[in-house]
Amino acid sequence: MVSLTLIVLTIAGLCVSFVCAVNTPVSKDNIHIGDKDWEWWFAEKGSPMFHFALANGNSQCYPTWPWRPDGSKTPPAEMDNWPNIRGCKKPDNNLGFKYTWGVPMPVYFTVRECENRSRRGNGTKEVRVTYGLFYEKDGFFSNGHDYDWENVVVTWRQFGDNFLKDEIWVSAHHGGKKKIGWENVPQTADPSNWLEDGGKNNDHARVYVGWCKHAMFFDRAGIKDVLSCLTDLEYRTHDWYYVARNKSDLLNASPGTKYWDKFVNEEWGKAWSKPSNEYWASCDR
Repeated sequence: MVSLTLIVLTIAGLCVSFVCAVNTPVSKDNIHIGDKDWEWWFAEKGSPMFHFALANGNSQCYPTWPWRPDGSKTPPAEMDNWPNIRGCKKPDNNLGFKYTWGVPMPVYFTVRECENRSRRGNGTKEVRVTYGLFYEKDGFFSNGHDYDWENVVVTWRQFGDNFLKDEIWVSAHHGGKKKIGWENVPQTADPSNWLEDGGKNNDHARVYVGWCKHAMFFDRAGIKDVLSCLTDLEYRTHDWYYVARNKSDLLNASPGTKYWDKFVNEEWGKAWSKPSNEYWASCDR
């Protein structure tokens, strides 16, 4: 008789010490781009876990809504001299909490099918989900500007009969992107282990947002001075964290949605990377 003490079956997963880490597969027959309910379901499976920092006595600006409740455009926050960060939304709404979940924030996503030019997997197509964050300002008087859009792109590719998360891109300094294979993301998480360090190959990549210019990274590091804000030494850590997993905060901005039309018809100055622009650029990266 076969012992039933532990029988674990994982698909595209890894089991260590009785804990399974799973890059959840989606059947190739269950790809329905254009179905808005399906797009939300699919985007939630890779929604990043974002981390935010406190430095020099100031919590960083936090993602917020680009429109006010009355439908008017959110005004930019007033620029400050380093190291002051004032006038923008904060991870704890300035209540003084730390090392905890941030207050609710919106993440706008788009879903697009692209040609698979990577030679990875066995499918001719891949699916790219772009997650966008909006801020009321970027940086300080010396190095900043009104408004900011930053993005994460998760690429799904076909392996066998299933699509799996295979690659992730994050916004870097000077309009660049950093790319890494999903299996190489240093820390990923799931609802059962949001705060576990070193979790590999789970569904939600842990992404660390730079304190002043909001570039994105896969590690906690950096220096708290003003010049480092412009480089990969921009300070980042995990004083607050958030994962958008509800329809009130994970918002579909793909073509055919109300948000798509709003984004197409609105601009945020130097902050070019709004969801509609990133959608059209997503297959060319």
